Amino acid sequence: MSNMSKEDWAMLQKHTEFNWSIFDGAFTSGEVGMRKPELRFYRHVLEMTKSEPEETIFVDDKSENILAARSLGITGIQFNGTTKFFGQILNLVGNPIQRGQDYLSSQGRKPHSLSNTGHALLDNFTQFLLLEVTSQEDLVDIADNKRTWNFFIGEPFATTANYPDDLDTTSVALMQRRADPAVADSIMDEMLSLRSEDGIIMTYFDNTRQRVDPVVCVNVVRLFHSYGRGDDPKLESTKDWIHNVLLYRAYVDGTRYYLTSDVFLFFFARLIAENKGSEIYVRNGSLLRERLRERINADGDPLALAMRIIACDLMNLRDDIDLGKLLAMQSRDGSWEKGWLCRYGKSNIMLENRSLTTALAMNAIQRLHC
Repeated sequence: MSNMSKEDWAMLQKHTEFNWSIFDGAFTSGEVGMRKPELRFYRHVLEMTKSEPEETIFVDDKSENILAARSLGITGIQFNGTTKFFGQILNLVGNPIQRGQDYLSSQGRKPHSLSNTGHALLDNFTQFLLLEVTSQEDLVDIADNKRTWNFFIGEPFATTANYPDDLDTTSVALMQRRADPAVADSIMDEMLSLRSEDGIIMTYFDNTRQRVDPVVCVNVVRLFHSYGRGDDPKLESTKDWIHNVLLYRAYVDGTRYYLTSDVFLFFFARLIAENKGSEIYVRNGSLLRERLRERINADGDPLALAMRIIACDLMNLRDDIDLGKLLAMQSRDGSWEKGWLCRYGKSNIMLENRSLTTALAMNAIQRLHC
């Protein structure tokens, strides 16, 4: 469809080297006696091509022409450059799940995390989360038979050389690599010995590092529930605190180690969904649903949106608004990128993992499209 006279169209075909045969047909205003954005022009083309509006894509560089097409139920794309356009078309006609899986498979067993300073590293934490989301062992490379776990694989990056194992990584690890009950109990007993003066579970297997984070606490409570110890009285102060963080929206600017509200709500939703009927479900379930409703349609990168959609689904809420945003963010290689997960507490270095973000995005889409 083009606003062009018969003469200009004839000259264009004659004096350009473009291969016009790739088009099945052309509709010019000079030929049909109608112009964009007249609705009758769009209706004419639909009729002549025997096309349904909901199965048609219209591409144009002018917003008024796009608006007219959309008003008839046609999907409109405003052209703003070739690179962006190819991505938009792929996201409309491609299979986002298959494209995402192809990307994950292409990474082998090396799903590197990337810092905002440009440093690539392998870590245990994101690999265990990737395993939790996908159940695909061939996507990760994690050592076996460890008692407690360190965030880093190999040398720590941009922190102390003797970086201790942490309760967060250990918790997600022991939920994916089930330990002998006696071993698990001994680890959880050690965790209970690592509480702050307020009685709240700390982050590291190192009493000299007095750090607490509500996301870490949620994952520790998840671990205890998964091994049948969710009602341990020594967890009460920790459970009270994460409830109050939820109640008073203390998470809105992120936490010490995690950047966004959606990370806290995501892990909390997993805790609640895994323990329906429990005391922690009764106390927090309705409140968590309220907090998730508040997040729908808020700004967010692909990781935040995927976590939000999944958390909503776990709590029987449907977030189609953010699903539309997430689908539009898929990259040409099939991945979703720039999803900042965590940060260093002192230096504020941020880490993202494209494989994890992609896996979470795929999971979110599958949940709402099944």
